[in-house]
Amino acid sequence: MSASDPAVLSERIGAVCRLTLNRPRQHNPLTPRCIDELLAAVAGAGQDPDVRAVIIRSLTSPPSLNPCRADAEYSFIVAVMKAVVHVP
Repeated sequence: MSASDPAVLSERIGAVCRLTLNRPRQHNPLTPRCIDELLAAVAGAGQDPDVRAVIIRSLTSPPSLNPCRADAEYSFIVAVMKAVVHVP
């Protein structure tokens, strides 16, 4: 992925919005850019009255043994879940 490529790909399949992390060679790490783009994509899907479901693929990299990173990933997952809950 180059710097100009999106960190999150968005695809509509009927009433489903599928969001896919776009750094497979790096095992889709949860970088600040990725987090921002994913939260924006979830919010955008929530504004579309035709979207009835959101699927997030490749949510995180393999489990980390670094406790600091694990806490950051947990916080991110909580933030995404809160964003999804607040979608109309």
